[in-house]
Amino acid sequence: MLPNRRFSFVFLLWTATNALRPTSCRSPRQIRSVPSAATASGRFAGKWPRQTPTARFTATTANLDAAKNDDGNSDGGSSVAAATFSLIKAIVGSGCLALPAGVAAVSNYPSALIPANVLMVVLGTMSAYTFTLYGRLTHATQANSLGDLWKKIYKSESSTIVSLANFVYCFGCCLTFNLIIGDMFSSLATAGGLSGLWASRQAAILAVTATTLVPLCNLQSLASLAPVSIIGVLGTVVSTLFLAWRCPEIVPSSPYAKVGKGMLASIPSAMQPQFKTYSRLQTPAPLILIAMACVSFMAHFSAPDFYRSLAGKNVDQRKTEKTMAKFNTMTVAGYVVVGIINALTLTFGFLTFGGNSAGVVLNNYANADIGASVSRLLVAISVIGGFPFLFSACRSAALDLFAKKGQTVTRATETRYTSVLLAILTAIALVIKDAGFVVSFNGALMGTALIYIFPTLLFLKQSAGSTTKSTRLSLERAFCKFLVGFGVVSSLIGGATSVMNSYFPHLLR
Repeated sequence: MLPNRRFSFVFLLWTATNALRPTSCRSPRQIRSVPSAATASGRFAGKWPRQTPTARFTATTANLDAAKNDDGNSDGGSSVAAATFSLIKAIVGSGCLALPAGVAAVSNYPSALIPANVLMVVLGTMSAYTFTLYGRLTHATQANSLGDLWKKIYKSESSTIVSLANFVYCFGCCLTFNLIIGDMFSSLATAGGLSGLWASRQAAILAVTATTLVPLCNLQSLASLAPVSIIGVLGTVVSTLFLAWRCPEIVPSSPYAKVGKGMLASIPSAMQPQFKTYSRLQTPAPLILIAMACVSFMAHFSAPDFYRSLAGKNVDQRKTEKTMAKFNTMTVAGYVVVGIINALTLTFGFLTFGGNSAGVVLNNYANADIGASVSRLLVAISVIGGFPFLFSACRSAALDLFAKKGQTVTRATETRYTSVLLAILTAIALVIKDAGFVVSFNGALMGTALIYIFPTLLFLKQSAGSTTKSTRLSLERAFCKFLVGFGVVSSLIGGATSVMNSYFPHLLR
């Protein structure tokens, strides 16, 4: 049976990965440089059109430019409904699957879910506010990107700090995706009857990187991969429903209800449910959940893209208050839906495994569980399809940071950056195993900067010269100053706490 199972799994892997490779997917040698009519900046005006640091979300919002607004005027921008769905697609993903581990880092008492969900509501509200703040600043300056926004408000020719944040954050997200690919396909291989090297996460990472990620990251255009984001939403919804179906508190007959029986009989002891043995509420551990929440609510460096898609091509339309009203409605609706998905995933996953919730909670479930295998496959396809967008943003930021000023970025230059970055990402992914650690550390280090620090600093700078003084403005500026401090503390202490939780847990006891 093993050869047949091995052939079945290999065929499944080949089908899943090649389904994401469009006909235009060619090797780097087959791709020629093409002239660019418009480049990201004059500094890089060259033979090859570079992706901007918002490339992860550009494909998500690109289809909005052709959508009609509520009045049926195509020049007036996309509808609120279309923009809201695109915003949800841009935010939801693998980040929510790490949230149960965020609660587990604090406590394994089920009662911890109450403060955890309250905290998620507060963080979601603050994230929605700062996303709207980016929209307001874009509305005031008509900037095209966060880098452009920084230059216009700070009157600077350089936006190195934004490029650095984009590079580190996108690099961390790409690493998380690599780890998830290894975990998901390793579990699927074991479910297919493979063992040893064939079922190792290292083999899965190397195989998918060599056969799929390398050619996808060398595509001339990523537009053909945009529909894969729908699979991402589907995978998130299916995974959430699966977690509810397997949660003993929801379905008492769940095969995960009794230790040593059902599906739990085949799960290692380190993955077994664990409850009511520790609580770290009075330590810095809650900052881990805060850091993870940054990733699960992140869409902030796409805010200018969403604003422009709602405003449309009409320059006068962009300056109207109607555009900001649409942007605010989209933000509220999108973040409410995302908040519900995050809360359900966090709750169902933690109630099933408690303190032993894995960094990606799907790793807790038995390899023989068909529902888990379906969820893993959908998540794996979504991650593979989304990887090139994140990688393109990472590469673009790397070129901004490391390419020589005035250097022409040719296709050969991009190919070299692609090879080096993929090699570094793959090497790290082969060593690090805990995706939850990467999510929390990346969220603490750069997620907090993009969500809490940058938008508030920009607002404080922009509003400092305002001639209109009001109580509302004074209160908002005070709140923004609080968010700057909150972001700095969360970044520094949260990053250190993430390291301690993963590698020195005794320091948090």
